[in-house]
Amino acid sequence: ATAATVMGAVSPLTSHLYTWAMSDGVATAWCTAAVYLARKSAKDARYAALSGLALGVAVLVRPTDVLVIPAIVVAMRWTRASALWLLLGAAPAVIGLALYHTILFGSPFHTGYGDMGPFFACDYFWPRVIHFGRWLGRFWTPLAPVLFLAVVPRALRRDRRALTLLVWFGTFVGFYAFYRFSNEAWWYLRFIMPALPAFLLGAVCEARLAALWVASRWPATPRLRRAGAVALVLAGLLAVGSALRWVRHYSVLELGRGEKAYPRGIAWMERHVEPDAVIV
Repeated sequence: ATAATVMGAVSPLTSHLYTWAMSDGVATAWCTAAVYLARKSAKDARYAALSGLALGVAVLVRPTDVLVIPAIVVAMRWTRASALWLLLGAAPAVIGLALYHTILFGSPFHTGYGDMGPFFACDYFWPRVIHFGRWLGRFWTPLAPVLFLAVVPRALRRDRRALTLLVWFGTFVGFYAFYRFSNEAWWYLRFIMPALPAFLLGAVCEARLAALWVASRWPATPRLRRAGAVALVLAGLLAVGSALRWVRHYSVLELGRGEKAYPRGIAWMERHVEPDAVIV
């Protein structure tokens, strides 16, 4: 858990999207909370209400965060009580958003984005999937995508944790792979950012399971245990180092300097433009 958190924290996406005033980082936090609390509801159904609340806030932040619902469905242990708590938790945000859209756009299913249909096509799929895979491999080394692929056979064997991670990541990737703008730039991985916690957790979980598999087939001598621990630590440090290299390459931590143009422009207008003037 600590390794996945550190790997996520040092990525260029994290630095970039918490420097700019954009919704993707906030959406990631609420989607993660929704899945985590859904898992917790297996022990106490009341956690499902908090999961529903987190889901509702995630959708308020960015409507396409409804894509996290399949992961919640898999993560929860469904009972009548947990289903009721989930609905109660999500209801305020769902009702509020439906009213908001109805008042502004005439229907609870219409948004300010308008008709997005023309921006989705099957021809976009493979170029976007390759784009996602290339940049995930660059950020955290090619070992991370390879390790995550090992989640698939365990998910097919109905391992609930593996299935949750696969559905969580796969739903976002599957949706945005058909979207025209998903491969415009490296930081357009922001669209799948709410699913990156699943990607990182899956990769580190598989690394741990691989280490346990190796240990079970060779004598567990102190020297071998130390070598295995060193190998895991080096792999983690390599992933962190790769992420930091791209942070430096794109000068992500300097983005704030460029953003200063906006408050400076506003300050100039406040000094030189009449209060009721129209700005073009």
